[in-house]
Amino acid sequence: MDHPPTGPRHELTLAQVGDGYIARLSSAYPIVARLAPGERGWAVSLVGASFNAQAQAVAQDLAGLEEAKQAAAIALETVRILEERDGYRFRQQEGGANRWYADQTARRALPWNGKLPDLRAGPALPATTLESVLGYLDATFPHLVNLGQHRPHYDPARGRTTDPNEHTIEVLAALDTGGLSAEDAFLARLAVVYHDVGKGLDAYDPRHPLESARLAAPLLPGYGLAAEQQETVLLQIREHDLLGVLSRGRMTVADAVQRLRLAERPRNLALHVAIATADISAIRGLRWVVDEGRIEQARRAVAAALARATP
Repeated sequence: MDHPPTGPRHELTLAQVGDGYIARLSSAYPIVARLAPGERGWAVSLVGASFNAQAQAVAQDLAGLEEAKQAAAIALETVRILEERDGYRFRQQEGGANRWYADQTARRALPWNGKLPDLRAGPALPATTLESVLGYLDATFPHLVNLGQHRPHYDPARGRTTDPNEHTIEVLAALDTGGLSAEDAFLARLAVVYHDVGKGLDAYDPRHPLESARLAAPLLPGYGLAAEQQETVLLQIREHDLLGVLSRGRMTVADAVQRLRLAERPRNLALHVAIATADISAIRGLRWVVDEGRIEQARRAVAAALARATP
């Protein structure tokens, strides 16, 4: 959206709930806004009209109710505009929390020839290999085809979010293996192939890397990997969000060094940087939040800590 909306299209209605309010805009329902007073002022969050909906914060520390009402009106009008312009939809998922995600345009799963894709090519994988990887993923994890993801995965060209399998292909295409050995380039590509396959349980769960590693573990021996190589791939899958989390101040450098096991295997850092950079660059809506510059700053902090700890 180039310019934020200045006010709601329809009248905002308020209902008092406890010491706060629920604000509704008919054109944006079933999304409503929750207005709650606190010690530092009013807070506004968007939430679905369902008992198990998860609130998403909009504004806080507002001076008074009128400011909170204005923030709620703008937020709800934004929801309406996104729905009208981009096919943004609110859906209730049975057995889970309500989510915002882009409406989907169905795609057909690609066929698979039954052979594992060849990931040992040179610096860049050819388009035919990328297509074979997508076919393999669609056949092996069919429940991920057309699975809606977080809003940052929205692709204007497709008119929807990319599903996890499509996203994986984009990450593979963006993966820069120029600074890696041939072995590490292969291991990085393997980690990318399986990094999001655990999203089938909940595409919005930040713990999905753990499930991805669990699903990948029995499949890795088919690539002829030694035990140590398999362990390296699984580590990279489990931690593929690590530098992104660190760059946003949600993890300490010491934690990053420990979780990547850098004291034992310093080369894990270069592997992880390549994977994390490609992953973030392939998520269109994250490029302005966690860009490559911030990833590089996080890498330098981890490298400096590793250097200090190494005799």
